[in-house]
Amino acid sequence: MTRNSRFYQNHLNKVSRSFAFCIDQLEEPFKHQVGLAYLLFRVLDTIEDAVSEDVSEKKSYIQDFVHFFKKKPSSNKVQKWVETFLGTFSTGMNPDEKKLVQDSFILVLDFHTLDKRVQKVIRDQVANMARGMMCFLDQTKAGELRLRSLEEVNRYCFFVAGVVGELLSKLYTLCDSSFQKNRDSLLLSHHFGLFLQKINLLKDQKGDERQGRFLVPDRKAVWASTEMNAQLAFQYIEKIPHQSRGYRVFSAWSFFLGLGTLKWLIKSQKIPRLETFRLLKTVSDQIDKPDKLRKLFQELMRDVFQEKKQKNDCNTCNNLKSSTNIIWIKKFQGLYAGTITREHLVDLGMI
Repeated sequence: MTRNSRFYQNHLNKVSRSFAFCIDQLEEPFKHQVGLAYLLFRVLDTIEDAVSEDVSEKKSYIQDFVHFFKKKPSSNKVQKWVETFLGTFSTGMNPDEKKLVQDSFILVLDFHTLDKRVQKVIRDQVANMARGMMCFLDQTKAGELRLRSLEEVNRYCFFVAGVVGELLSKLYTLCDSSFQKNRDSLLLSHHFGLFLQKINLLKDQKGDERQGRFLVPDRKAVWASTEMNAQLAFQYIEKIPHQSRGYRVFSAWSFFLGLGTLKWLIKSQKIPRLETFRLLKTVSDQIDKPDKLRKLFQELMRDVFQEKKQKNDCNTCNNLKSSTNIIWIKKFQGLYAGTITREHLVDLGMI
């Protein structure tokens, strides 16, 4: 294991243990690229979550961070940014996230050693996420962010997780040209991201709301919407070439761990450690048996959603007017640089 591999794995273990052991299934150089990109996303997330009512100051730090990927900065410049940021926002910050920010100059400099094609993929999605985050920071009032419709939830999830799905697909295509990227697979990768992010919203709702982040306007509606995301996310996994076992295990572990988490959320419980290992072993055993893997998927889907089939009757969750959608579509075009079409925005429930 190289020094960089240990460095990434140590940080991943501390800021996202579940994602860390999924990444560990990938082969190099894809593993290195995904680990680096994920940690960069977590730095952005740390800036967004920093305790402060000064939105403009947060946005300034996000913009400065994104600028580091346009042209290679000096180590001193990044370290000065780190010191200034932590001097302003470190109060109440998780120690592991603080350490990640402190080491972000290593991430930035390592980024500039990557192949130019890989750099472009990561740079584009870091910028997409950053612009989306700043858009939602603009909606923050008196230190509180409130999403008021299911459409807004989908928009939020698109920028904080859908773009991660897009990044995975585009990076993997560079490693394995047999995984053909097209608009359909790109759309499925966004559903993969939305599914995993909505699980986080549902799982962390109480903690988020204590911090002024009201991201679930209607729990029943958000839960119900994950069913379609799950169906299409599983299609994404099925499209990964059979010979690409590492990426299929990585994706399937992330996905089934999400479904397992939902199953236990029904009981208002955290998925037991033993159940996690049992589920991941089952997925590993069946990853080369498509029929059995789909059967496992169908069984878990029944467990999760058979009691959640009630039709949502909350008027506040689906009441965006078409004129509002038109305004938002224009805004979206300034936030996202990519190939998602208006039809895909409809499919993703963003309009």
